[in-house]
Amino acid sequence: MCLLVHSYSRVVMGLLRHCAKSNVRFRVFVTESRPTDKGRKVVEELKEYNILAQLILDSAVGYIIDKVDLVLTGAEGVVENGGVVNSIGTLQGRIAVVAKAAMKPYYAAIFVRISPIGQYDLPHPSPKSETDEEWRHPLVDYTPPIYISGLVTDLGILTPSAVSAELLRLWY
Repeated sequence: MCLLVHSYSRVVMGLLRHCAKSNVRFRVFVTESRPTDKGRKVVEELKEYNILAQLILDSAVGYIIDKVDLVLTGAEGVVENGGVVNSIGTLQGRIAVVAKAAMKPYYAAIFVRISPIGQYDLPHPSPKSETDEEWRHPLVDYTPPIYISGLVTDLGILTPSAVSAELLRLWY
């Protein structure tokens, strides 16, 4: 089993640690996740658990996708239609788009009960560059449900439409 992971997510890391402790054998390609470079942190932590992990360029997703069985990301939140908000590059970096074009399943691992309404509801801290200039770019993007195979939640694996129904039930 080979996974592609984008950016750092405590939920994803917990899931991968659990799989490793359960003797599930897999390897992971991890995008560098610019501009935050959180991919390096993911690789370092995975190696601590003896999980085979390799850092790849964000722009190498199309090159590596044929070697991948599925794509797994976290999510900062889920919107009402079952789409997800995650680190920039999930949609705009073409990870979800490339996965769909290659017919590879894309799952987002989330905790349903902390989901905001939309991508603009999340705070967007502006990291400082090496020259201390302020970044003027968003750190998250929205991935529509048409690109999502399922959401791994505290309630089980759900389709985007099932997550949508669950969010409406919880919030209204």
